[in-house]
Amino acid sequence: MNRYEEIIKIIWKYERQNLKEKIKQEGLPNWLKEKIEKTINRTSLDTKYKSIIEELLLNGDELLLTFFMKDPKRQNIYERIFKEEVEKEGFNIEKLSTHGKKAYYLINGNILQNPINKPKELKSLDFVITIKNKNTIL
Repeated sequence: MNRYEEIIKIIWKYERQNLKEKIKQEGLPNWLKEKIEKTINRTSLDTKYKSIIEELLLNGDELLLTFFMKDPKRQNIYERIFKEEVEKEGFNIEKLSTHGKKAYYLINGNILQNPINKPKELKSLDFVITIKNKNTIL
């Protein structure tokens, strides 16, 4: 198992327990109610299951909670782990803006900020890494 997989497993367990406690204290958050509603609508599930699902979640059903909770892999987890690992090696690393005027893009071998005619499918650069001798890598 690689480092990413280990950390993601830890995060799944932590986030599941955290959400379970939050539900116990505050009830179902709005985002979770919306997710249940969307799932019922998308799958044409009988609406009678909405209250059953909500009751199971309120009682801490971990299997159901796992299916409805936010996937850590879709929450920029790889970028967070990468940043932490690079910082452990003594590098200065800064997360860049992913869109807008402050985002950087690699176009025709040049690093440009806020290019005028950027192709839609082009992704922004994620980080600026400064090496100990002060060279900067994007």
